[in-house]
Amino acid sequence: QEITTTGRQILMSLFTFEGTNKAMVSEVHQAGRGEPVALVHFNNDEAEQMMASVSKHPGGVVHNLLKKKQFPAAGAVKVMKKILTSQMCSEATQCEWDPETYSITTKEEQEAKERNDS
Repeated sequence: QEITTTGRQILMSLFTFEGTNKAMVSEVHQAGRGEPVALVHFNNDEAEQMMASVSKHPGGVVHNLLKKKQFPAAGAVKVMKKILTSQMCSEATQCEWDPETYSITTKEEQEAKERNDS
């Protein structure tokens, strides 16, 4: 059975505090279909770091949160295509997620670090 949901519902359920599973985002606003989304989040370190990572690479964050919440792969792809651009979807698996600090490292950052380390 297929369940119909909105991008807003997806974002509200994805961005949650570790341990309590309570929503990190209090509001989601969008002017129109395909327009940028504004998230109103709680003012604490966890939420600030999560939103910094979302600003850096939304696809990487969403991909890793879906994986963490054990979404089936086909369902995760469907969700990502619903709320992200195709570029964000294709780059998402190349990002490294640190669940302890809520931080994302992009492929470009990983490559730059490797160049600097050698």
